[in-house]
Amino acid sequence: MPSESLKRHLPSSAVGLDLALTSRCPLRCRFCTVAKTVGHELTAAGWCEVISGVARLRPIELISLEGGEPLTRPDLPEILAASLAHAAQVKLVTSGALTLSAPAAELARHPRFMLEVSVDGPPDVHDFLRDGSSRAAWEFIHRASDLGIRLRLRTVVSAFNLGTLDEWLGAVDRHLEEHRSSAGFRFDTLIAPEVLESMGGPEMRQPVRRSGGLAWLPSPGEVMALYERLRVRRFRRLRFEQTEAFRGCGAGRLPLVSFDPAGRFSFCCEAPRSFGSIRDVSAETLLALLDAQMSALPCRGCAHLTAGNCDGCWTGQKCGMVGAWNLPGCRELLDSTCGRPGAGSSPCQPRCPAVPSSSVFQTESCPGI
Repeated sequence: MPSESLKRHLPSSAVGLDLALTSRCPLRCRFCTVAKTVGHELTAAGWCEVISGVARLRPIELISLEGGEPLTRPDLPEILAASLAHAAQVKLVTSGALTLSAPAAELARHPRFMLEVSVDGPPDVHDFLRDGSSRAAWEFIHRASDLGIRLRLRTVVSAFNLGTLDEWLGAVDRHLEEHRSSAGFRFDTLIAPEVLESMGGPEMRQPVRRSGGLAWLPSPGEVMALYERLRVRRFRRLRFEQTEAFRGCGAGRLPLVSFDPAGRFSFCCEAPRSFGSIRDVSAETLLALLDAQMSALPCRGCAHLTAGNCDGCWTGQKCGMVGAWNLPGCRELLDSTCGRPGAGSSPCQPRCPAVPSSSVFQTESCPGI
C-alpha cells in the first residue's frame, strides 16, 4: 500500500491502461506494426497485480486489452475479471479470427465491457489487408451480438480502402439492421512507429515491425474529409463514436500508461522505448513518472484541445502520422486542416492541397477496388 504522504501528493485524476497482453497472433496483416516475436509475457497474476496496484492510487477510467491477438491467452478470463473489477470501462481489441472461450464470453456480457473488432472494408478488401480473415471476423461479430456483447467496429484507413468506406458502411448499417444488432464505429489511419523511434525512455520495449505501408497513407485532407462526412451522416444501427479526425493516444483528455507483454511501459502505445518495467518499479513510481510527463504535455495549452478538434497526444506525432506527412507537429496538422481556432476560419474543413492525394500511392493492385 502507498504511504499516506505519497497519497497526499498524488493527484486523484483518472488514468487509462493499455495492456498489450501478447505479440502472438494467427494473422499476418499487411500493415500491423506488432513484431510477431514471442518473448516473456506477464502472467495473469502479474497483470492482476499491475491493475490492482494502480487502482489503489487512482481511478482507472479505461483498460484496453490488446495484442497481438489477446484471445490467444488461455488465462484471459482472469485478466478480464480483474479489469472489470477495477476500471470504469474495459475493451478488448481483436481481429475476430479466434473464438471467445465460454468464461470470457460470460464476462464479456458485462455492461462496462466492449469488444472492438477490426474490420477494414468489403470482404475482398479486408481479406487483402488482413490475411483472408473477413468471414471469421463477421462470424465472430454475429456470435458476439447474439450473446448480447457490446460491439465496436474499427477500421484502419489506407489508400486501399478509403474509396470503399462510404458505401461499405451503408451496407454494414443495413446488415446490422437485418440482424437486429448495433455497433459503434471508429477509424484510425496507418501508423508510422519508425517516426517515433527516438521517443520514450532509455530502454527498448517489444520490437516494432516496419510494415512498409506508409506509401498508402492517405493525405490529411482525405482523412479530415472522411471524418466530416461520417460526423454528420445518420445511420440506423451504426454509431460513429469518434471525436477527432486524427486519432492518437488522447493524453490531453485521459493520461495513459501503455505496457508491452513483458510489462515494460511508456506513455504512448506506439513509442518503442520504455521508461522501465513494472516488475522493477512500484505503482507509485509509475504514476509519478506519468504525472511528470503529463504536466509537460505541450497540448495542454493548445487551442485545438480546448476547441474539441483534438484529444491530445503525448508525442505530438499522432502515432507517427505527423512526421510521415512531413509536418512539425500535431498543432500544425490541425492548423492545416481545421484552421486556427478563433482566427475566423471555418472549423475542421479539409484544406491540404499541398499534400499528395492517395491516388498517387496506389502502386499495387487490390482485389475489388
